[in-house]
Amino acid sequence: MREMERQMRRIRTMGLCLVAVFAIGAMTTASAFAIGDPEYYTAKNTCSKKYGHLAYAGECIINGKPVKAQTVSYTEKGGPANLEGALKIECASNEAKGKRSGGNGATVADQKANLTTKLKITYKGCHLSGETVECTKTFSTPGTIVTEAIKGKLVRASETEGGPTVVAVQEEGEKVTKGFATFKCGTSTNFFTVKVKGKIIVEIAPVIEKPNSAELSSTAFAFQKVKGAIAGCGRQKLLYENALKPCHFLEVEENGKKLEPSWNVAEAELKFGTKKVETVEKGEF
Repeated sequence: MREMERQMRRIRTMGLCLVAVFAIGAMTTASAFAIGDPEYYTAKNTCSKKYGHLAYAGECIINGKPVKAQTVSYTEKGGPANLEGALKIECASNEAKGKRSGGNGATVADQKANLTTKLKITYKGCHLSGETVECTKTFSTPGTIVTEAIKGKLVRASETEGGPTVVAVQEEGEKVTKGFATFKCGTSTNFFTVKVKGKIIVEIAPVIEKPNSAELSSTAFAFQKVKGAIAGCGRQKLLYENALKPCHFLEVEENGKKLEPSWNVAEAELKFGTKKVETVEKGEF
């Protein structure tokens, strides 16, 4: 009898432990989808067909197949854009095409509508600052620099380590080896090669505090500004993701020689067309 009672107590104890484990698992799942992460919202989520975040890959099943990551195409158009640092290049204008996208859904961290994909920027009228020496991707189109494919994600970023954060887009080349761009400055018979890699954190506006369908807009703005230099990091205004080290900056190579940290000064207007997009500081997903 006593042995049976001991076994019964063990079973009850195990049952209580399992209940606790399931409860913790439920809380973990709930917290993974807590309010607070920045996301992109649009008028019609692929799955719900209603206003909501851009759907991530596999968020729902349609016609027997998991949905792909929902995307909204956009264009950019801006004025002068300057690369600054040890190498200084001025461009008269910049324009781009890209996509805002839901995540790939492979992990909970990826199930966020916060991505930029397939972004390509075209700079025109580019030359060495204060000189007539042109910079170009191919000599058949003088003064024109076209980037490689660029990817990005919504982050919280700060100007200084440990400083206050704002919602911004961290961008980098889709392929690390290719980086942002490779181009030449000079003539077809006398030139040097420039490669731009690393990361850049771009300010964006508007950013609204929480989802609000009335705030949907067909336009937005991107800014790349400068501030006082931080040793080893350069002068880009936003340098730290989540206010933590390391700092993120543009890495420029001239004929294979790595130069000091560089930064970009530019701004552009983004147009999303009829689908519209809003950047939400504290998403509900």
